[in-house]
Amino acid sequence: MILNLIGDITPADNIPVDEKHRREDEAMIDITSHIGDSGKFIYSLYKEYEAKQTPEAKFVKDLDMFDLLFTAFNYEKRDKEPNKCQLFFDAVAEKVQNPFVQKLVSEINEQRKIIANETVSGESV
Repeated sequence: MILNLIGDITPADNIPVDEKHRREDEAMIDITSHIGDSGKFIYSLYKEYEAKQTPEAKFVKDLDMFDLLFTAFNYEKRDKEPNKCQLFFDAVAEKVQNPFVQKLVSEINEQRKIIANETVSGESV
């Protein structure tokens, strides 16, 4: 929902992290302010998620980062441009903390290496 209000801010946009978070927070306040007490609860869950205050919030945050990397990986495959999205991998991969999600990220990186090698050797991706 936030993306609908502020757009998808990526590392390539060179917007400071504090500014990105400020925009996201304002958007979430706007969204949740229209739904009463449920909105207050949803906003508190959002803040918990952003601050990684609970094991559940940490896991969901890691899954969110994995989703970004998985999407970037699929763009690389679709466009047949290995490492096209390296900026995303550099900015995100090391932030993942959950061992299960780290394993998923490692698998994507292994697949990226295979595809890059196939592209260099002239094989079909």
